[in-house]
Amino acid sequence: MKNQQFFRRATAVAAAAAGLVAAAGCGGGQAALPVTDTTWQITGVYTELDNPPQLPDDTAGKALLVFDGQGMVGNTGCGQFRAATTLRKDTSADQPQRFVVSVTDPVFQPVDCTGAARFFHDRIAGFFSSGQYLLTRDGSRALLLTPAPGPDAQPEDALTRNALRLVAPGG
Repeated sequence: MKNQQFFRRATAVAAAAAGLVAAAGCGGGQAALPVTDTTWQITGVYTELDNPPQLPDDTAGKALLVFDGQGMVGNTGCGQFRAATTLRKDTSADQPQRFVVSVTDPVFQPVDCTGAARFFHDRIAGFFSSGQYLLTRDGSRALLLTPAPGPDAQPEDALTRNALRLVAPGG
């Protein structure tokens, strides 16, 4: 029952996001959008060096992520997902626009898709696990979500770390 309620809410979020995407205009020079309660399109999935990060045309605009007071909900372009999250500003960083996201128990709806859509669904599903992530602003309408480096991370590890690029409609 709880999963059904979540997936109904995620469907409503995705439908609202589709309306936002269709209604979005050009967005130059705007103030930074809030991280929460903004529908973010997943526009890049950086999980394998040999594969391009851009989503295929049939998935672009359908892969979405929303952070809200209850966690995060989203759609891979193939199926819905959710997780409990906490979000806080990263006070240890020298970057004032970085946040720490704690993700707990991500759940992905079973899917029956194939081809490129399934490939990106699997890459997004494989990206999320319970743990810490860093969310960094990249301009006023874009974010980069990366797993937080472990205590033994080396500077060159940043070159091979997985990431999701998130862009607000109109950005």
